Amino acid sequence: MDAGQRNIGQLTPEHSPPYIGTMEKLFASLEQKIDRVIAQCDLLRAENQNLRQELILKADEVRTLTDKMEEARHRLQQLVAQVPE
Repeated sequence: MDAGQRNIGQLTPEHSPPYIGTMEKLFASLEQKIDRVIAQCDLLRAENQNLRQELILKADEVRTLTDKMEEARHRLQQLVAQVPE
């Protein structure tokens, strides 16, 4: 068997079909795009977590303010009840 027959079926750079270089570039480009999507997902996940925490804090603030308003309403009703007609 000569050297030419031994390399049949092997994809070495000197025996690669011409489209291999193009495919490698496409795969590299796809890999970069996937990396950017993953990075964007990570950023969005972190932002989402921060927004959830803010929402929890705001909900607590709303509850506190609602309780204060209810207490003020109750005191106002008591004052109104004490006023003679």
